[in-house]
This record gives sequence, structure tokens and C-alpha cells, in this order.
Amino acid sequence: MGTTSGKKELFEAMVREYHADIRVLVACIAPDRSAADDIAQDVFLEAYRSMDRYDPSRDAGRWLRGIARNLARNAWRQRRRRPEGDPDILAARLADVAERNLTAYRETNRFDTLLEHLRGCLEKLKPASRRILESFYMDGYSGPEISSRTGMVLDAVHKSLQRSREMLGACIQKRAGEAEL
Repeated sequence: MGTTSGKKELFEAMVREYHADIRVLVACIAPDRSAADDIAQDVFLEAYRSMDRYDPSRDAGRWLRGIARNLARNAWRQRRRRPEGDPDILAARLADVAERNLTAYRETNRFDTLLEHLRGCLEKLKPASRRILESFYMDGYSGPEISSRTGMVLDAVHKSLQRSREMLGACIQKRAGEAEL
């Protein structure tokens, strides 16, 4: 990167253009709200420190979102204990998967709405089903590991995951349809 002045100007432009998007993304994927605030700030600190390696011909938003995802993953790794069954935490982890489509959601102004639907639908799941989803999506356990930890037959774990995903999908579609009325 060229001069210190050019580095500062480019960084300031990134903050102006992407600050809100990064805060929304981090709020969706961070372990909790207090971590989200810290991570959002750290994204821009890390970006500033790394400006010499940034290629201005590349998409700055994508670069910043990558930094955000990495910092959020690190926060999840550091977090060992969490309130069991908290739908906001599971929603944040599942939102990390949905982040691949952030640009499309943002363009249609649907991201916040879909996340709200997801959180509401997670609250409707039975606690046992929610715990299996958490183990799989948040904790990264495989089906056999969940089976071993819970004493459930492996086929029952897979069926529970399948049914929970189907219920979430149907619930989100229903809520999205009702919202359009």
C-alpha cells in the first residue's frame, strides 16, 4: 500500500462503507451481544493493521467479512460454557452458514427478517431437538459423537437433525409468508 495518508483514507472509506454491514454480520455470528461489540471493533483494528497486505483491486467487503468470520470463530472456540438451549446462540451459529448469502439477503433487505424468523422458530423447537442441533451446528460434533454423548441410536440422531431442519424450514417459510401479507 502506498503512503500512510493513502492507507488512512482507504481505511476511513472502508469504515464508512462497511461498518453497518460488519456490525450486522457480527451480531448474527458472535457468541453473544457483548462479544459482538468487541468483535466488530476488532475487525476494523485487524483491517487497519493489515492494510499493507490489502489489495485495493479486491472486494473490501468480502475481505472485512472474512476477518469478521475468523474473529467470531475464535470467540466461539474460546467460549466453553454457555447457557444451555439459548436460541440466540444457535441462531448466531446457523447464521454463520447463511452468511454466504449475505449480499443477496442485504440487497433484498431480508437478512434481518429471516434471522428474526429463525430465532422465533428455534424457540418453538423442543429443548431436546434444540440441544441436538446445537451439538451438531455449534459444537461441531458429528452424528456418532452426538449418539455417544446422548445415548441415542445414531439413526435417531440423524432423524432428529433432519426433522428439526425441516421444521425450521417450514416455520421460516410460514413466517416469511405471513410477513408479506
